[in-house]
Parts: sequence; C-alpha cells; structure tokens
Amino acid sequence: GLATILNSTENSDATAMMAYDESPTTNDLYWIGFSDSASEGSYEWLSGLPVSYTNWAPSEPSDGGSGEDCGHIYSDAFDLSGQWNDHFCTMLQSYVCEAR
Repeated sequence: GLATILNSTENSDATAMMAYDESPTTNDLYWIGFSDSASEGSYEWLSGLPVSYTNWAPSEPSDGGSGEDCGHIYSDAFDLSGQWNDHFCTMLQSYVCEAR
C-alpha cells in the first residue's frame, strides 16, 4: 500500500528514494497513505497505524478551499523537499509504496 511515515528518519529515507528531474512537475510529487477523507481535518494513515509524526509544509494542510483530502510529499525537485501537502485525491502523480 501507500507509505506510512512514522518518524523523520522514514521521511528522509522516502525522500532520498524519489526520482526527480530539474523541472518540477506533478511527477515529482509523491502520494503517501495519509488522508482526512473519513473526517475533515483528522488525518489518518491508510495502514491504520497511529499518527505520531507529521511534516507539513508551512500553512498546510490547507484543504485548498475545500476537498484536498490526500497527503503527498515533495521530492528534491522542490524547495519544500520532504515536506507534506494536502491535495485533491484525483490528481495523477507519483507515489511511495511500502511493505513493513
């Protein structure tokens, strides 16, 4: 499934694995398994693990006015590398999967 990130080391490890190019696009944004679809403002890991760490970018999560319910992480293509943002779940972008 989509990655659960439990601490800063896992966040750094995930970011280090991301491929990126020099001209940032949605391909350089990576979905993680973090969502508030069930209850607006209450983010949960899709894996069911407890939320013990977050790395939101400044002023995030913002809900984009309404409907940004899924979390993604910025690759090194962005100044916000390793930080998280909420986005519309229907956006096509890259993703981080994991097996624990």
